[in-house]
Amino acid sequence: MLIGIDGRELEGKPTGVGNYLSNILQEIDLPPDFKIQLFFKNEIPADSIPARVEAVLLPSKKRNLAWLHTILGPEIRRRNIQLFFTPTANCVPFFSGIQTAAVHDLSYYNHPEWFSPRERWVRKISTRYAVHKARRIYVLSGHVREEIMQRFGISSKKLLLIPIGVRQKKTDPETRRILRESYGYGSARMVLYVGSIFQRRHLPVLIQALTKLDSDVKLVVIGENRTFPHQDLMEIARKFSVESRVILLEYASTKIVEDYYRMADVFVYLSTYEGFGIPPLEAMSYGIPVIVSRTPAMDEIYQYSALFVPSITAGSVAECLRACLMDDQLREQLIESGLAQVERSRWSDSAKSIAQDWEQLIAAGS
Repeated sequence: MLIGIDGRELEGKPTGVGNYLSNILQEIDLPPDFKIQLFFKNEIPADSIPARVEAVLLPSKKRNLAWLHTILGPEIRRRNIQLFFTPTANCVPFFSGIQTAAVHDLSYYNHPEWFSPRERWVRKISTRYAVHKARRIYVLSGHVREEIMQRFGISSKKLLLIPIGVRQKKTDPETRRILRESYGYGSARMVLYVGSIFQRRHLPVLIQALTKLDSDVKLVVIGENRTFPHQDLMEIARKFSVESRVILLEYASTKIVEDYYRMADVFVYLSTYEGFGIPPLEAMSYGIPVIVSRTPAMDEIYQYSALFVPSITAGSVAECLRACLMDDQLREQLIESGLAQVERSRWSDSAKSIAQDWEQLIAAGS
């Protein structure tokens, strides 16, 4: 039984979708007669391929969509792949086997102004094709499932809700102290944001909120700036005279990101739209209080485990930050509820649901 997977999200500098795929691959457990082949376009990453998975490089200078159609498609047909999985909203044309795909959100439909004309065109056409072509679509939240059903007229039977998982981390005050000394933060209080930077995540509001907090509060932002139109965050920090308190790390290694999670006092994730919102769950796994904004998906997922800002304004955000930094009882409550959320969110459960679905789909198609 041959299962093929599009592995491009693991290439280069993986972000949320790459981490999603990596964790599924690490946890997935299939019968011995099932073999997984993972297909790449530019490189085979050195450390992200489990031993039981065969990595296949199909090098090409073509754009991703053209590679999917003209390079990957013929190759998986030649190899007699029975089921193919893409961790994004894509499907391979002219492939008669079973196709499955993950749709993380529909932001490019709901807010096209956040994307360049070409990017939103590619995303829209790929998603529309995928939701109709795929035998199964995996969604991360009930909100995204409802969005897909309403927009595309898709039956709920085609959509399988499989929430994101997370791994609990070991943290302790001594490690935190040593890390803070080694990075030069000492006793400064640290607000952390991790994730790709889009307009919808309101980093300028978070930067402005710093002006309303004590001068020892610093903001660390880790993530690729993918805003459209482009936002110069350091220029915004200079505008509010807090540039010395804002640390921007465009991209950081896994080790450095983990260090910052362990050093942080509070994690903030403001967003107008999300399909799930993975970074808050990751922050909870390190025992950090989490502040989020209200979206249908985040209300669904974090309703009992995070502090919600009343509005995405500098005043409201600063007030919530001040409460998390100063109110020990609130901090402990948020840490405890966050860890309970982590306990309910296991990658092994997510991978098990996908593996069982693959087995059922192949059995039904035999």
